[in-house]
Amino acid sequence: GSGSSSSDSSGGTFSTEEYVTNLENKLSKILTKVDGAGKVSVMITVESGMEIVTATESGSEKPIIVNGKVVILKELYPKVKGVVIVAGGADSIKVKVELLNATVALLDVDPKAVEIYTMT
Repeated sequence: GSGSSSSDSSGGTFSTEEYVTNLENKLSKILTKVDGAGKVSVMITVESGMEIVTATESGSEKPIIVNGKVVILKELYPKVKGVVIVAGGADSIKVKVELLNATVALLDVDPKAVEIYTMT
């Protein structure tokens, strides 16, 4: 190995965009299963980017490196700011309420941050 830095996605780290896309896909997949929802499309916005906390040598800002890689203590995913859901069955109040409740439960987001519209 000649120290080339190719980005391999096999490690656990996602970019913010990948994280949001993954979240949108999972959410729309599960919301589609809500009785009467029909086809569902989801868009999510987040407050900030990924935050990675690295291990540093005590008393300094110098990162600890093991086997040529910086030691990562934790990865903080961005907080969801808003969700827009467009669903075929959203003209039904029952479906709308179920979509809202599921989204709030799954993403731990304020119900006021979720907007649900009927798909045309």
